[in-house]
Amino acid sequence: MIRLAAVVEGSTEENFVTRLLYSHLLPMDVHIHPFLLGGRGGNVTVAKLALDMWDLKASHDAVT
Repeated sequence: MIRLAAVVEGSTEENFVTRLLYSHLLPMDVHIHPFLLGGRGGNVTVAKLALDMWDLKASHDAVT
């Protein structure tokens, strides 16, 4: 099983990952989970994105 974290900016992207990508990747044994930036999305800085992705890398096999 591959644990993939998808950093998303808002609820639209979160729904896309949850409703479409999850079921598409599951047969390939890839478990994708969306994570909103800052826990609520919006107003993203490069520094915040880098920090969030670094933190997620510790508990996932890959981050996108």
